[in-house]
Amino acid sequence: MDTDPEADTLWNFMSAWRAAFVDRWLRAGEALNTARFREKPETALLQEAIDAISGADSRFNDRRLGHWLQKHRQVPVEGLRIVTRRTRTGQTEYRVESLTPPAKPPDTMCSSPADRLHRYADLLGDALPLLLAASEPSH
Repeated sequence: MDTDPEADTLWNFMSAWRAAFVDRWLRAGEALNTARFREKPETALLQEAIDAISGADSRFNDRRLGHWLQKHRQVPVEGLRIVTRRTRTGQTEYRVESLTPPAKPPDTMCSSPADRLHRYADLLGDALPLLLAASEPSH
């Protein structure tokens, strides 16, 4: 099966962005400066992805990155996509979001004391009668 180099480049960029920024909204220039000037493994991956986009062109700037991000916004690749929003000052911010919803945490809250008692009884299983017998006052 042949792979699509553009989709690979896009996915590499989006996964590196997620590793560096998680769910933060950033302007193109903020992302570019972070990738270039922060010495962290996550930002090194992002810089590699930006180099792949720019062809390692030293003139690649925030405006060019912004155009590239706009061109690829809303394009889903392997469960990720670039989304945009406008700030109150009219600037565009970007984020890479996951298309798969986060896993729902287990329901640890019970609606009533009786529900909690039944839940604990299920957790304790056969040990419950022994614990109840041990907790009864002796005469």
